[in-house]
Amino acid sequence: MTTRRWLALLLALFCSLARAQFDPSHSAWDGLVKRHVQWLPDNRQSRVDYAAFQRDRGELKRVLDAMSAVSRPTFDGWPREQRMAFLINAYNAFTVELILTKYPDLKSIKDLGTLFQSPWRLRFFTLLGEPRHLDWIEHEQLRRSTAIRACTPPSTALRSAARRCATRRSPPPGSRPSSKTA
Repeated sequence: MTTRRWLALLLALFCSLARAQFDPSHSAWDGLVKRHVQWLPDNRQSRVDYAAFQRDRGELKRVLDAMSAVSRPTFDGWPREQRMAFLINAYNAFTVELILTKYPDLKSIKDLGTLFQSPWRLRFFTLLGEPRHLDWIEHEQLRRSTAIRACTPPSTALRSAARRCATRRSPPPGSRPSSKTA
């Protein structure tokens, strides 16, 4: 074989091995959250260490790539609880990524929007095979879920779900995760 063919073959092999594989246990995202999100003393609020997320941007990128690689048929085949966990984790992970695009020169996520478009409507990632925005996850997917609409107003339920279910392995409300802050 010629050198070019060998290089093409090696490149194809490398790309296939490097292709993101989604971990349904969310362990990589869970690890990032445990390292970079600290529960405050009231156990109802948390603080995100964006500088630490910035240092682990490569790991965050692998998590986002794996989420983006999930196809619609794969997603549709999961149980509802797993789909909800995936969407909540995707919302949180892509929100962190959006903030990191301008960090540390950012006072509020609202500063990422324009006069005509909120930051939550920016199409900056792919999910389930299509370009998406954060509002799509929140309003068109999570808020439509009967699990969220069942007992509480959508905004309250989504905040509660995000707080309790930031990752599938997050501790229950009232307990503190073991987190290290940088």
